[in-house]
Amino acid sequence: MPEVRALDDGETLTFLHGTISTRPHAIGVPETPMYLDGLLADTPLTGGLEPMLGEAHLRTLTILGFPNLIREWLKVLRKRNVAVLFATQSLADIADSAIAPAIIESCPQRILLPNDRAIEPQSAAAYERFGLNARQIELVSRAVPKRQYYLQSARGNRLFELGLGPLALALCGASDPEAQKRIDRLLADGGAADFAGAFLTSAGLPWAADLLARFPAARPTQGEEE
Repeated sequence: MPEVRALDDGETLTFLHGTISTRPHAIGVPETPMYLDGLLADTPLTGGLEPMLGEAHLRTLTILGFPNLIREWLKVLRKRNVAVLFATQSLADIADSAIAPAIIESCPQRILLPNDRAIEPQSAAAYERFGLNARQIELVSRAVPKRQYYLQSARGNRLFELGLGPLALALCGASDPEAQKRIDRLLADGGAADFAGAFLTSAGLPWAADLLARFPAARPTQGEEE
């Protein structure tokens, strides 16, 4: 009978590394667990939002000891009046995690993005864990993506929007894959020198590109002239 046993941490990391690496090699587990929270890829990250390997997004690896450290850090940072930011694309990732109670208790101010599936039972359960009632969950589900946001804070809750105009939206909202590919293409074709004008024109804002071309170039400071 072949021998069957569970892989230890080093062997597990070595296996995972081999699935995403072009140069697989043995991985050692660091003495301090938190340092393990990172990527094991050695191929250049290209295109779109990092971290990416080619066109595929990669997930970071976190060992089981890390959540316990988060709980202690939040307690210490709160005493020192330090701001802590957590960001996720899915509340379920936090609600189902081992550190959910610590995050929910220690982060009284939350900004929720629109989610048309928030009213579905499984998603609604996650929102309820963060203190939202049925009416608030409905507001999140009906909010306009990339324009409206729902704020939870000690001073109250409300749906708000940034009120961005077409120019600000083109510059601040260029985060989707198509926009990233367009940025890469413009940089490859024309370089960084005329990128802003070319980007605005490609976004359907030639008038903004024309205004930008008329804007006087920044003059060097006295120290730079010397």
